[in-house]
Amino acid sequence: MSSRFTLRNLPLALGAGLLGFSNDLTAQVTEWLFAKESVYEQINSSTPPTVPTSWIASAWIVTAAAGDAGLITISGGSISGSLPLQHDGNGDWYLEHHYETQAAMNAEFPSNATYTFTISGGSLGLVLQSFVVGPEQYPNTPSLTVASLATAQQFPSAAATTLDWNHPGPLTQTSGSTILGIDDRAGNEVYGSWLSGAVISATVPANTVQADACHLGWLAFTSDSTISTGGFGIAGTVIHASVLDFEIRSWPFPTAACARQATYGASCAGLDLQSSEPILGSNWTLSTFGIGGPTPFAWTYFSLAPLNPSLPLSALGLGVPGCWLHLDPASIVNNLGGLVPGGQLNITIPVPAAQNLGGMTIYAQTIALTSLTPLGLSSSNVVEAILGS
Repeated sequence: MSSRFTLRNLPLALGAGLLGFSNDLTAQVTEWLFAKESVYEQINSSTPPTVPTSWIASAWIVTAAAGDAGLITISGGSISGSLPLQHDGNGDWYLEHHYETQAAMNAEFPSNATYTFTISGGSLGLVLQSFVVGPEQYPNTPSLTVASLATAQQFPSAAATTLDWNHPGPLTQTSGSTILGIDDRAGNEVYGSWLSGAVISATVPANTVQADACHLGWLAFTSDSTISTGGFGIAGTVIHASVLDFEIRSWPFPTAACARQATYGASCAGLDLQSSEPILGSNWTLSTFGIGGPTPFAWTYFSLAPLNPSLPLSALGLGVPGCWLHLDPASIVNNLGGLVPGGQLNITIPVPAAQNLGGMTIYAQTIALTSLTPLGLSSSNVVEAILGS
């Protein structure tokens, strides 16, 4: 799977139930939300997860037409100045920031704080919507039952299939939602079910998922607070959510894992490391962009473990401000690279077609020479790659 899936997927598919919604096509905001999320992962273990894999602050605003807004920003909290929301070219605007720790998320988006969305440059003119993010209260951590986890790992695609999980808890039961979604390998949603309140199961219709394929399932428990109508002219929602990612393997035999990759962590001096999915029996490709300077040399390092937390290289006394070490040096097993005359380092690694390699996790990070830091070094983000089918 290429990425984790969060509440950014939900408003368009489920907004009529989750948010206020308007069908009037005049220039206006039709729905909006702000969310803070703790994200967990349950792959092969029947033990409920206890430690989040990431934390996410996100925002979503939908306008009736693409030209209703030219720019939307969010300010307030501990944000330095303001942050722009991205525009998909239609009427949808979103922001999604990932963090390794809750403390890092709260350093930029603290709770018990006031924020303001600002719309400008479109048919709506200048519009401000302020809202308060209250106390940080998350529902229970989602986890599939042992039986449902086994079902997800040998999912019978041709039959209607029920998945069960733990109780979301009183926050969801009082004012929240239980949401189950399934995405295919390309990230397209193939199933989405929004259920009001605390729900402990859902049935996926027959032939929803493709046979003999990997899919990503996600289960979210939300605690919702309604924000009264303000400058946007429609009520919005502030959400605290606990989200679970899990694999759905729709083949009739056990396998170790679905191939997937994710990128995280800060980079510096413009380096950007991207990866294909490391599928058994195929080529795994990693590409580093942004390599420049008079001496375009770069190396991608591979490690069996990340450095958690990541370490700023300036803490080692190196003159590389804003650059980070994301790999555990003791677990580095190889590096590939050298002279990169075109400014882009491409590495292709054949992955053996050996099922016993399924589930193996490899971490990669690129180091390059640059003229943009005092020491002449730059570092990329990290790729987390899980070998599989």
